Amino acid sequence: IFLTNPNNPTGNSFPQSDVLEICNMAKGKAVVILDETYAEFMPQPSMTKHLSDIPHLVILRTLSKSYSLAGIRIGGILSGCPEFITLIRTKIMETYPLTKGSIEAALKIFEPSMLSIAQKNINKLITSRMDMEEFFKTQKGVTHVYPSDANFLLVEMDKATEFCAFCKEKNVILRDFSKSPGTENCLRISIGTEEQNELVKTLFKQFYG
Repeated sequence: IFLTNPNNPTGNSFPQSDVLEICNMAKGKAVVILDETYAEFMPQPSMTKHLSDIPHLVILRTLSKSYSLAGIRIGGILSGCPEFITLIRTKIMETYPLTKGSIEAALKIFEPSMLSIAQKNINKLITSRMDMEEFFKTQKGVTHVYPSDANFLLVEMDKATEFCAFCKEKNVILRDFSKSPGTENCLRISIGTEEQNELVKTLFKQFYG
């Protein structure tokens, strides 16, 4: 059973009660893999505290989002099952080894001084996400803004495809989900720097008048 947030276009997290219920149903039958790619952005705590009690729960984490290290291509697997960890180390790591540079960069980010900087950036991004959410909720042409626990917003709007193309002409790239089932007329808008966010706001006002 694979529970994933990154493939959830809204960026909204699973309630822990739902995950625990699924884990209970899967006990003795299946491994539950929970993707916590955006864990640092979520208001609810990580499920890692349950690993010792639920050996069939596996949690995936990454340095790509919250720590802005997508280029080093490093993620992590968290498990309370020693046998599973041994399997990963002996089978997976030998087949797909990591580069020395990536390992050094990953270890560097976990130094206290670096973690402090990363947390400040995460807090700043969350604040920016809330600001962008409030902006879109008040704009003509926007029909819905989905709740998000990630570093992006899913916004339903009139002429979504046209606005996406308009932004592309201005070298601003948005992800068009308007043709996907369940996310019709929606764009996924990543939260960037203050200047980038203000540019998106300006383009939106220009397009919708």
